[in-house]
Amino acid sequence: EVTSWGLTYTVTDDISVSYGVDTIENNTDTADVEVDGITASYTSGGMTVSAKSVSADNFDGSSTAANNDRSMFKLAASFAF
Repeated sequence: EVTSWGLTYTVTDDISVSYGVDTIENNTDTADVEVDGITASYTSGGMTVSAKSVSADNFDGSSTAANNDRSMFKLAASFAF
């Protein structure tokens, strides 16, 4: 069973911020997998720059060790001509 929610806010015509959370329940695992992330983007003309940070707790469904947590950061730029 997966429970998800997300929220996006447009700060200006050029800047937006998003936040989301997912909880994954599996009857065979001892702990729920919890994933949350935040994204921010800036657009100007044909250029977009975005940053994303995502973290996952209990990634393998076990709460026995801290090494089951994962995190990721991404920076991207795109150009349209």
